[in-house]
Amino acid sequence: MHAAEEAGDRHFADHAYAACAYIPTYFGDPQGVLAHLTPRLEQATKATPTIAWMWGLAAMAHAALGDRDAFERANTMARNTLARCAPDSLTPSVFSFLPRKQAFYEARGYAELGDVEGAKEAASRALAEFDSPATINAVLTRLAYATALVKAGEVEEGCALAVQAIQSREVPGFAVMTRAREFNALVPRKAAAAQAWRETLAGVPVSR
Repeated sequence: MHAAEEAGDRHFADHAYAACAYIPTYFGDPQGVLAHLTPRLEQATKATPTIAWMWGLAAMAHAALGDRDAFERANTMARNTLARCAPDSLTPSVFSFLPRKQAFYEARGYAELGDVEGAKEAASRALAEFDSPATINAVLTRLAYATALVKAGEVEEGCALAVQAIQSREVPGFAVMTRAREFNALVPRKAAAAQAWRETLAGVPVSR
């Protein structure tokens, strides 16, 4: 990030800056995410995929803190920023940020807030665009919707979807297992559907 700033490459510096928010995002530190991203977002004026990415990460952080209004504002900024981006900047490159990933973040945010309908609509948009149901983001999207279902008391449907999600990848990966364990903590121990889910989770191979 600092090397890109010294070289005058604002685009790459922003990308590195946004990527640094992954650590607090997946280690349960939403306040750390906001402390890291807010100063840059307050300065941003140009619409780029990376700025939209930062808004999406901030939206998830606000949702994790239970602040629906702040989540809605940040989520709207993510969507509006993407809409203002030059079309040729929206590519599958790791240096871009596509609407399908924004929709995944939106689904995750609604899941944190326990909004089943919001999570379902956003997850449907995301899943309709992913190239394969086995991509990490597609799996995470299904886990987000499954989380919303369990929070709403629809445990059987949520567990079935979560089983389908983690079984779609031979080795799920760190982000998937982090969300799977978070989901697992929400599942009532005595629920009939919980046994199949927990057996599946226990049998998942761990990457090394």
